[in-house]
Amino acid sequence: VLLAAIPWGQAPVTAVRVVAPGARDPARLTRIFGVQPGDVLNRQAIRQGVQALLASREVEDAQVELTPEGDGLALVIHAQVASRVSRLEFSGLPARHKELVAQQLDIKVGAPLHVAHLEQALARASEAVKADGYPNASLEPELDFDVKRGTVDVRIVGQLGPPLVLCQLEATGLPWEQAKLWQACDVKPGRRLTLGTREGMRRKLLSALRRAGYWQAEAEGPFLEPKSCGTLARFEVRPGDHFTLALTGDPIPKDALSEALPFVSGEDGFGEGSEEWLAGRLRLALQHRGFLLAQVSVTQEVAPSGRRLVVGVKRGGKLPIVAVRFPGLPEDERLAATLREHVAAAPGQLRKLAGHTVDEDTLAADRDAIRQALQALGYAQARVDGPRLVPEARGVVLEFPVELGPRFVLGNVNVTGWPEGVPLPPLPLATGQPWSQGAEGDGQSLLADHLINAGYPNASVKASHQCRESTCDVTFEVQPGPRVNIARVVVAALGRTDPAVVERVVGLQAGEPFAPDSVLQAQRRLLSLGVFEKVTVREIPGQDFGLQRGLVVEPVEAPSRSLSAGIGWDTEEKLRLSGSWSELNLWGKARTLSFEGRFSARTKRFQINYREPARLGLLGQPTWVAIYRTQETFPTYSLLRRGMWVELGDHLVRPRRFLLRYDYQIIAPDAPEEVLSSLERAKQKLRMASLTPIFEWDTRDDVLSPTRGLLLSLQLQRAFP
Repeated sequence: VLLAAIPWGQAPVTAVRVVAPGARDPARLTRIFGVQPGDVLNRQAIRQGVQALLASREVEDAQVELTPEGDGLALVIHAQVASRVSRLEFSGLPARHKELVAQQLDIKVGAPLHVAHLEQALARASEAVKADGYPNASLEPELDFDVKRGTVDVRIVGQLGPPLVLCQLEATGLPWEQAKLWQACDVKPGRRLTLGTREGMRRKLLSALRRAGYWQAEAEGPFLEPKSCGTLARFEVRPGDHFTLALTGDPIPKDALSEALPFVSGEDGFGEGSEEWLAGRLRLALQHRGFLLAQVSVTQEVAPSGRRLVVGVKRGGKLPIVAVRFPGLPEDERLAATLREHVAAAPGQLRKLAGHTVDEDTLAADRDAIRQALQALGYAQARVDGPRLVPEARGVVLEFPVELGPRFVLGNVNVTGWPEGVPLPPLPLATGQPWSQGAEGDGQSLLADHLINAGYPNASVKASHQCRESTCDVTFEVQPGPRVNIARVVVAALGRTDPAVVERVVGLQAGEPFAPDSVLQAQRRLLSLGVFEKVTVREIPGQDFGLQRGLVVEPVEAPSRSLSAGIGWDTEEKLRLSGSWSELNLWGKARTLSFEGRFSARTKRFQINYREPARLGLLGQPTWVAIYRTQETFPTYSLLRRGMWVELGDHLVRPRRFLLRYDYQIIAPDAPEEVLSSLERAKQKLRMASLTPIFEWDTRDDVLSPTRGLLLSLQLQRAFP
């Protein structure tokens, strides 16, 4: 059909057909394309459908053909399907370099292969092999396509070539003997010159020069030259002036000196004109060790052999903080106590290992914390001067001079321009509470974030206030901009995982607001399945603007299978063997199946576990099933335990969650009656089932390693034979 004759926006779409030889699921490609029979013919919808197909990574190219059919036009999409990798082989490379190249290629069997991406990955892999000391290495791909099956066999043919082997070492501008130079670079003849080795040689040479007193030394290279014996590595060195260190005054702890002057130990260079900065570093290092009143000076002078750095120290004694005071504060002990809570420096002896240190930086942070605390209490014009350490008795008093100024409280709070249909979030501002610009800014951020997550990505909120005497009225002027919705959600092609699993768990639907929080929660839900090592959700290229935006979900599959074995011995069970096998992505459905076993002369235990994660389990809830069998052998009898349990519910839901557990167990000892009567209850004959509903209230900050919060559990168990 001629483009000029196409009735865009008028004719209906009578049929949509996808022609994709080798496609796994042509119907899925039709769903991704998005245009359906009955829709009005729309150029933008067709363009976005093609963009979605390309973003799915199932398709490398697509063309749309319009043909008259019935009362409208039929869309025929000719798609060039991305072939899936059926086999990946390497030849000509040793095992270590096979692993290196495989990491760079990141090709998974079963995943689609895009030739352009393969070429880029091969270039990266080739550079990685060359950086490993093989400058002439080459990697060539051999691709065998099966169009009917939609697969491709990938074979990477590698040739390493001769390695770069170090045989000679030179350093122009440095009159060192060969033995000293080899020792400084920490290498020996015959070493393969990888990129890391070359950079390591340069760093170690610089470190040796600084330890020798050349604190401003510079070294370029190594520059490589081929020789009959291998490779010559040559450095161009500018050692600069020779420095010596002179210490005057009180002794300085060695660790404090190394911490403040790293060039002495060769870790870093000495910068010209940095004497004042170095004095500050050394003063901080001494204060960390309890010398709060330390005084340090650093100067330079000319010496016969070059230059001398003179460090003078008056460190005084190790003094504890005996009190924290706030000169200028009214006689209000409650206010003073509140401010002390914001000061990290507390009375007592300083202990560096325990993290209880005081220095100029921590005191400056304390000063800022005090000012912010006063502003939060309504003292918007409060002034806090620099901290002072005042000797007193057997320690020092830490003083923060304070000037409060007037106290302001909040008057009226007005929000203008808020869009209809969006609930206004509760603001951290209430009439009569202390007013501060910090609280005002928090309210502004809260409103803006709420709008962004309601589908208004371009929303802006301007905060202003008017203060009269001691009362401030706050106004938030909102400019929401247009609302943006999700047009479509496309799941990029995967190797083993069924795309339906991602579609079910991701939770993003077309027509919902385009909200960053929803995207983040979707990523967390997918990562919690345990089958992906990374999940990216981004806008489809070409659909990252406008009021309708398409999203593509790109999970990266993680290894899903594990095998473990163990061996041990103890005086009770003697030799003990254990093993397990697990598959986290069974049939590509994100289900988990595992087998566990433990065997010894006394105990033989075997267990099968099956798990269905959230939104994929029974009734849309995580489901756990375990079947076990344990045989224990004692001197006069043996005991068989077997059974199963099933649990429904999500342990990660907070604060309240409901779980349901079913247990069935059989305990069968073969002990004679006289022995059976003396056994404890847990070893008596039993055949019982139980049903346990569980209600939990969980406010812990972390389920695995909580530091605060509360866990309440209410369980009601009903047992029956």
